[in-house]
Amino acid sequence: MTDLFLSCRITLRTRTISIYANPETSGKIDSVFDRATAILGIPAELPLPEETSEQENTTLVSRLSDIICYGSYSWGAPPSWVAIEQSLLSFALPHCRFVSTGIIESHPILRSAEHRKWVASRGLQVLYVHGKDQKLVAEAAEQVFLAWQRQQHDMKLDGANVLSFAFSNCDPERSSMSAMASALIVETTHRLPMGEVGIQRQLLENQFSLQHGWTAKDVRNLLRCNMRLLTNTNTAMLFLRDLDACGTSNSRMGYLKAIAQGISFTDAPIKLLITSTTPDVLTKELDICVPNMTLHSYRVGQEPSDNAPTKDSNQRLTLRFCPNGHGETFFQERLQELIPMNRDTLCAIVETVSCYTGWPNRRSSQTHARFCELLGSVTVSDTVESVLDNILRSIPDTEQLRSTLIWVLCGSRPLTPRELTALCFYSIEGGHVQLTTHHPSSADLLQLASWHQTWLTGLLEFSHGQVCLRQDVLRVFQSGGEYIWAEIQSTAPETTCTFLNRFLTSKIIQSRLTDIYRKYQERVISSKKQITPPVIPDRRDIIYYATESFPYHLSKAPSVLKTLLPVLFQPNGPLTPWAHLYWAMQNPFSRPKMGDLDSAGATLLALGDHSSRLYKLLSETGHDLPTQVGSLSEAMRRGDEDAVLHNLDRSPGPENISVLWRAVYLDMRRVVDALLDAGMSPDPSYDPAIFDPSPLYMACKLNHLEIVQSLLKKGANINVLRSDTFGILYIATVHGNDDVIKAIVSRDNGLLDAPRPWTPLYVASCSGLWKVVETLASLDANMDLPGRGHEGAEVRPLAAAVSLGRFKTVQALLENDADPNPIGPGGRITALEVAIQELSHPDCIRLLLDHNANPNHELHDPTLLVRAIVSGMQLSIRLEIMDILVSHESAAVDINAVGRPSSGMTPLMHAAAAGDRETVDWLLDHQANIALVDLNGQNALFHAVGGHHVGAVQVLLGRGSPLAEKNNDGWTMLELALQDAQILELLLNAGVDPEVEMGGLTAINRASSAGNVEAVRLLVKRGVNIHHRDSFGWSPILDASGYSPNEEICRILMEAGAKLTDTTIFSRCCSNIVGCSGWRRRMPIRTPRSRLRFGAINPIASHCFFGPALTSTPSPTRDGRRSSAQWP
Repeated sequence: MTDLFLSCRITLRTRTISIYANPETSGKIDSVFDRATAILGIPAELPLPEETSEQENTTLVSRLSDIICYGSYSWGAPPSWVAIEQSLLSFALPHCRFVSTGIIESHPILRSAEHRKWVASRGLQVLYVHGKDQKLVAEAAEQVFLAWQRQQHDMKLDGANVLSFAFSNCDPERSSMSAMASALIVETTHRLPMGEVGIQRQLLENQFSLQHGWTAKDVRNLLRCNMRLLTNTNTAMLFLRDLDACGTSNSRMGYLKAIAQGISFTDAPIKLLITSTTPDVLTKELDICVPNMTLHSYRVGQEPSDNAPTKDSNQRLTLRFCPNGHGETFFQERLQELIPMNRDTLCAIVETVSCYTGWPNRRSSQTHARFCELLGSVTVSDTVESVLDNILRSIPDTEQLRSTLIWVLCGSRPLTPRELTALCFYSIEGGHVQLTTHHPSSADLLQLASWHQTWLTGLLEFSHGQVCLRQDVLRVFQSGGEYIWAEIQSTAPETTCTFLNRFLTSKIIQSRLTDIYRKYQERVISSKKQITPPVIPDRRDIIYYATESFPYHLSKAPSVLKTLLPVLFQPNGPLTPWAHLYWAMQNPFSRPKMGDLDSAGATLLALGDHSSRLYKLLSETGHDLPTQVGSLSEAMRRGDEDAVLHNLDRSPGPENISVLWRAVYLDMRRVVDALLDAGMSPDPSYDPAIFDPSPLYMACKLNHLEIVQSLLKKGANINVLRSDTFGILYIATVHGNDDVIKAIVSRDNGLLDAPRPWTPLYVASCSGLWKVVETLASLDANMDLPGRGHEGAEVRPLAAAVSLGRFKTVQALLENDADPNPIGPGGRITALEVAIQELSHPDCIRLLLDHNANPNHELHDPTLLVRAIVSGMQLSIRLEIMDILVSHESAAVDINAVGRPSSGMTPLMHAAAAGDRETVDWLLDHQANIALVDLNGQNALFHAVGGHHVGAVQVLLGRGSPLAEKNNDGWTMLELALQDAQILELLLNAGVDPEVEMGGLTAINRASSAGNVEAVRLLVKRGVNIHHRDSFGWSPILDASGYSPNEEICRILMEAGAKLTDTTIFSRCCSNIVGCSGWRRRMPIRTPRSRLRFGAINPIASHCFFGPALTSTPSPTRDGRRSSAQWP
């Protein structure tokens, strides 16, 4: 079911959140649905454990809500986008599942220096994971990805984007950079804000209506624009698996450059994770194609030192293939007999026999007997190829084996199990198809599938809904030689091509082809001028595979192609129904109109990846080819510049205007020059259907410098605006095209500081384009001209760069004399303050100070040290920032500077109030004045006690803090400490007088009336006056008996000598108070004593006291004390 879900490609266009049972706490999810079973295991997935709580509003619900709301724009597409999205999805490939199901904390790569640097470093970081063992490489890369994903989740960066693609040299569809780019375009678009999705939709609409092509250049342009849009998000990762399995080195380098142009020379936090199937094969390409990157290369595993069999290697083989000693004697005897054999060869042979038989993974007497039989037949002279050949020739039903290998080895793509069984059923008898008399039943297909599973399980991989050869088997098959697979491969092209021709031209299939095309044509008509998504194969019915793969098989069988010439170019010939459906299945962004294709041959030459080879093969036959194949429009669609120049009619006209747009888009400088020299205007009439307002605007966006220069030379309008807002220098800046910027400014330097809609420098600063900032500075741009930020507030470029964490951009601005003290939004904050409060970036703060930023600016209220203390940043970063602030040689801050004048609190007081023991210690080490008091007469110790911070109290007392026993309101430290016996004891040990009164009450009075047992016990132990009466004549024993009845406190006081004969001012003794069960509840209302004793001191206490009936545990504020929450 998971493979079916992934094959529908839904995970490419939306986020997937999987919730699994929490192994630590039980919940509503059954424990069987743990992480390994409940998640899909794909990059575009966020796995979350169920969080249980007795409360209704659990953390999970709140967190899940935040995630969904943050990415709500990606859950569904607007109607105008659906057709384009479906078209892209038709040739994008689904995600491949991970092997790893969770993070392995002890994995070597997570502890490696390469991984640590990749995670911590800024700028474009590339982690290249490679090695000889592909399973280990895949596992290592997946661990890196899962750890990064967890880090983003823990940091609540819910906007983190993940783009991934898995290449495969076993699957032609996965060996294409175009398929990768298509998948990334779909994924990228659904991770963009809605406004940018609109821009992307318009670009793709233009790709269909104006460009009408899907060449490698087309795809690279789209990919580059998508990558640039991605840099505007919080953080992102691009994960390319087995990149070396993609096409040629030139193809890879072209796309890598397109990606690099989109994300290099920027401060955007983007990570690249790349793996390869061959060790170290991509290092040179990455160095060339990705400038300004930091490459971290991690090699998985160690290479063996030699190829000779060793005792240790034999022991390892024995432990693996003789579980529990089963068959150990026979196995070791065979190893001894095969000692002369190369170790690698021996291991490969044993591995091949094991995979084929299933031993020891599928333990049974049958698998072990077959394993021993095949291993026993191996000789010293054998090779992996010879052993595999013997295995294949021993399989019964040779015809079925050959049919299976034909399609697995020579198919145009990996087949699904259903497709493979159906093709094998039809093609066993040499391709003789008799569809009119016999269709495969479910039983027939099930029987064939069972045969495949029985005899070929060890050779084939059944995963991701596909059947393909195992990698090691495929490598053996590619070695050549006189083996059974070589025989099959020599005849397979003609066999498969002949079969498909007979299949597609049979009457029953032609009828079905016509019916499918007729229904599709109705959709095309209803779509009018809009794009119509193609017919997508269901990967079950082989009619779709036969239709899409026929050109591929024809290109591999020239002899069959030659025999079909008479019918290929015959109008309404036997292959016409195939041609119609083949057209309907092709990329709608590039296919010509069906009416332009008058035969199956014309369709072959105009569509698909194999049209060029077919054109060459047909040209060699001397056959007259259709004229439209070599036409100007066809040459432009293919992006063939030489053919365009050969066919170009230099007289201006509507067709040639579209040629100009297409030539600019594909960077055909010679074609553009030819059109302009022939008198074509560089500024065609404005067409609202075209996204870019002019060819010059398009060339500036795509960084086609030579074309920009040609258009400027011919007088192209440089003041053109898109949507009457976005200027030409804006678009060049957004895409990081600094050479184009120089060319534009050389024509009109007035654009350099023109806000269209923002100045180029402001745009570059917000986007983190530090290289563009350097370019603009060299052209004398105004470094401090503000732009309009959030809610229309004016923000200078430096302040914008600091607030967005663009470190290298900040550096570029400061090195080019930007004002280091720009005022931020609202005129109430400086860039330095933003760096501390929002960025927490020590290097950025040091950089600002090095360039004379003023740490003592009048707007810094509270001071920068206080900002750092209350910011909640990581402790090590906080201390590093504070060290920079107090020790910087240019302008250090006063460590005792008062923050807000209304409070008079120093940084030490703030740290003490926050209970930050390490920061308190650091401040005292740096000469903070421990004796200073705030406007209320409270020193740092007073604040630490008020916040009940034991650690801070210990540090301050240990450093000799003065004992400010009372503040200006009359509150004592002991009264604040009554709720924490440890702090109370620390203060008493330090010498605080427990007999100091507040409102007539000492600490023992307070503790007794509050019902604080531990405080009473500690005070009694210290010998305080337990008979002290407050101003109303109440002693502690009276409080504990009547005001706040507490049996334990009464016992402690009585044992210390308290008098039970004490009476209140109303002559009531302890026994009278205890006996009046109802009097206690009425007393707060009827007795003036309560109002006088507490209400006069603290209105909050009065409110609490005259509220609901009292309980045995009074409120902390009931007797006039301030709660810890009230202390600053």
